[in-house]
Amino acid sequence: MLLVPTLEDLAAVPVAVNLYSDHEIQQFVKETQLRLSPGEEWEIMMKKTLPKYIYSRPLLQKIMIWMKRIHYEVESWKEHHETFVGKNLDPRFIKTFHWKSDGTIDRVKTANVLIESHLLQMRYRFRLACNYWHDERVLPIWDQLTAGLKNYLSKIEIYDIPESERPFNINMIHWIRRFIRYGEGNIGEIGWFRSYNGHIEFL
Repeated sequence: MLLVPTLEDLAAVPVAVNLYSDHEIQQFVKETQLRLSPGEEWEIMMKKTLPKYIYSRPLLQKIMIWMKRIHYEVESWKEHHETFVGKNLDPRFIKTFHWKSDGTIDRVKTANVLIESHLLQMRYRFRLACNYWHDERVLPIWDQLTAGLKNYLSKIEIYDIPESERPFNINMIHWIRRFIRYGEGNIGEIGWFRSYNGHIEFL
């Protein structure tokens, strides 16, 4: 059954997203871990930060609910992208997130911004680009890598990588083989590529 968001949800999501991105709220989230924070404490913090024109208590409660959902969405994104951004998320990343009306992160649009930004080291921007773009658009990122890093990445073999890390590296290796023509890989690796579906569902 198709779930249609209510008007209250449509109104609450963008407010909750803006609130969550606020520096003071981020500090509060860090200190309380959000889900452990007493409701009264949350309500006081939100009233300090919310625009004065929001008087409706039901809307306030709705925004509080969405704040927690948005927090869990961010935590999920961090878990799936830890190999690109590290364990400790730079607070500036929050500002790069593109959000959908249902309160989920638009991962493709967000990746596009991060790939072009200077918040990530070049090697991580390159790996992220290989996982989201899959085509010649990655070339300008590759061209910005140092000669030493290009040489290192071009020599990576899929079976040298721990199995748990392969999903985050296979697209990068495949892109180098296809567009840069560095290395041909062994027969086993070529067979692995052919059986790989090339999707980015794990992100």
